[in-house]
Amino acid sequence: MMDVSKYFLRDHQCLFGWIAYQDGYVSLIMTVLCPKQNELILDNGSGNGRFSIAVAKRGARVVSLDINKRILKTAGESFRQEKSRDKTELVLGDLQNLPFRDNVFDKELCVNNLWYVPNYKRAIHEMFRTVKNEGKIITDSLNLLNRHVLYGRFIYEFGKIFRRNPTPVFYRTPKQIIRPFSAFKTEISGLLSESKAGFSLTRGTSLWASRILVKSSKTSSTNTM
Repeated sequence: MMDVSKYFLRDHQCLFGWIAYQDGYVSLIMTVLCPKQNELILDNGSGNGRFSIAVAKRGARVVSLDINKRILKTAGESFRQEKSRDKTELVLGDLQNLPFRDNVFDKELCVNNLWYVPNYKRAIHEMFRTVKNEGKIITDSLNLLNRHVLYGRFIYEFGKIFRRNPTPVFYRTPKQIIRPFSAFKTEISGLLSESKAGFSLTRGTSLWASRILVKSSKTSSTNTM
């Protein structure tokens, strides 16, 4: 088991989720992230650990952080089944207040969960705080203006009326998604689209994109978005 105790702040908790992402999306994210042998990578809001396993299989060391204790336990079992336990460490924590020192990780990944985060700017700040200088950060977000997201928002509000206590969601517009990255070098600011053939990435921005993927590096330089 990988020992990452030296990277933590005090009062953190370590533990030993599996959402069914399509293999094509995992492959696309790995292409953008480009994990390398022995890099230390944070899977921020890792859920079941699907992306963590993909990173570990490419030789990197992975810290899988999630706020859900039950999902982390499920992820631990998945790591053992995939024989990637020696490359991974599970951490219980909130991505809005990461329990790590500054400048720890070579790269960070945050996929399919930023719409559950109330304080989006704080979450992005925490990622840049904990990644090394010149380190890479990959995130994706659902676009509030996409028709499918608007429909989901309607269902959410409808559920609140009937007190069904749906999981809170915080969808954002493309401008709101990209703004916290403005002080750093952005290498990719693109659109993710999904079809029967799989996922594809198109550079640029659109009000109607289903998802927006951002790859940025911790370099305080002229914004290239």
